[in-house]
Amino acid sequence: MLKLSINSEDQLTNVCRALSTPLRIHILQQISDKNLSIVEIAEALNTSISTIASNVKILEDAGLIITNIHAATRGTKRVCTKSYADIFINLDSRYSMFNEEKIYEIDMPIGHYIDCNVHPTCGLIGTNGNIASEDHPSSFFNPARVDARHIWFRTGYVNYRFPNDLADFPNLDVQKIAFSLELCSEAPNYDMDWSSDITFWVNGVEVTTWTCPSDFGDRNGKLKSNLWERKFFTQYGVLKTLLIDDSGTYLDDQKVSSITVNDLNIISPIIDFKIGIKEDAENKGGINLFGVGFGDYDQNIIMTITYHF
Repeated sequence: MLKLSINSEDQLTNVCRALSTPLRIHILQQISDKNLSIVEIAEALNTSISTIASNVKILEDAGLIITNIHAATRGTKRVCTKSYADIFINLDSRYSMFNEEKIYEIDMPIGHYIDCNVHPTCGLIGTNGNIASEDHPSSFFNPARVDARHIWFRTGYVNYRFPNDLADFPNLDVQKIAFSLELCSEAPNYDMDWSSDITFWVNGVEVTTWTCPSDFGDRNGKLKSNLWERKFFTQYGVLKTLLIDDSGTYLDDQKVSSITVNDLNIISPIIDFKIGIKEDAENKGGINLFGVGFGDYDQNIIMTITYHF
């Protein structure tokens, strides 16, 4: 989003001038969901190339589009890309527009871990059925793992790496970070009385351990896939929300640790989120993770960061 203030006279004037003609609005409409060359825009709008080029320059000077030189069949071509999806203009200088609470969110498919160390019982299921062979840890390195919608292992860990675009703004006031995911224990087949001590790490910091009471298989998952025809098998999990703010770490609104968001180096280009069973865990009862289309909740692992400018 482009944010403009009534006090930013030059920038506000340039942007408003750039948006002051129907032709330039039409140019922005043409590249709203795709990148086009100046020639392609001219053809789409039935306008001369020189006219489009001069108006593109005005939009570019205002910061509303970016042009890059690409190779063409003969020579090169200038390709136009929009810079922003939204523009916010604050017309009241008494109030700052940079203090409102913002949310940064990333949806991470469960098969997109960047590192793992797992031991049987273990396996992965994707949209086309089993991914390689069950109870073979090597299956977790199969390239098809990115399609996984349900993964399980008895001991070990999986580690996810979330991109963090907020790292470009090191002076942000980060209020909290949260992770939401569906998971449960892992027993052979399933066992409703099967505890597992599941530990969570953020950027290498151990934040808390949750003891899951069960490997749930007493009923079908609410999102039972048509690929999921095996009985006596794990069917669903529990949706857990791990939240870390400036007062501590919370699991489903219950404080579980004194680790705060300031301990986690959140303003870094990447954020690691690791889920596993510690070597010294009392209950080594494994982990099931559910993604979109499986279990009870139609979601992947969701990370949200709440911040102020």
